[in-house]
Amino acid sequence: LERTARDAAGRYFVCMPDLGGCADTLLNLRGSENLCLDTVTNPTAIERALDGLYPTWHRAFTALYDSVLPSGAGLIHWLQLWSDKPYVVPACDFNALVGPAQFDSLFLPDIARQTDAVPRSIFHLDGPDAARHIDALLSIDSLDAVQFTPGAGTPSTLPWIDMFQRIQASGRSVLIMVHDLTEIPDLLEQLRPEGLALFIDASPSPQELDAAMASVEAHATPSP
Repeated sequence: LERTARDAAGRYFVCMPDLGGCADTLLNLRGSENLCLDTVTNPTAIERALDGLYPTWHRAFTALYDSVLPSGAGLIHWLQLWSDKPYVVPACDFNALVGPAQFDSLFLPDIARQTDAVPRSIFHLDGPDAARHIDALLSIDSLDAVQFTPGAGTPSTLPWIDMFQRIQASGRSVLIMVHDLTEIPDLLEQLRPEGLALFIDASPSPQELDAAMASVEAHATPSP
């Protein structure tokens, strides 16, 4: 990473390795079935495990940034967002498998300490089953933004406009994965432009891209 950063300075961005979150590390160690049972039968062990994993996560995270920032290279993560400061994409994909009570008591504190550790953060909210936890996530003061993936395949973003509006109302930015470019006008019509980003997660034709950009420009141009 240090070698890449030295070569990249002033030329290209460095994509940071994706560490994930402590909960997903625990998921890899225990497996989804065992970890689901643990949340009911042995929650104290989960708390101890997360507390034990976090210092290692923080040391690794700090070492990665210390390998890049001194070289003056630009930083991105897998979301391709640029930052001139360290930022984290905290994730807890396991949250799709647990209810609000278990998520709030066991996993939310670990997400909060990840966001507390850096100047900027954007949570990776992956799919409809994870969306049930949005209010809990918005209670984290140090969380700056939410990225939402509607789900597998090519689902619509439009049923989630109310959630996007709640994210914006909380003062956070929102990054939306868009599979269908024809939905862009509706998103732009119902959401504020401040802090709104659309990630085109598709392979559109040049004509479809032109139409999408025309829609963006139309909404960006003030009415006479």
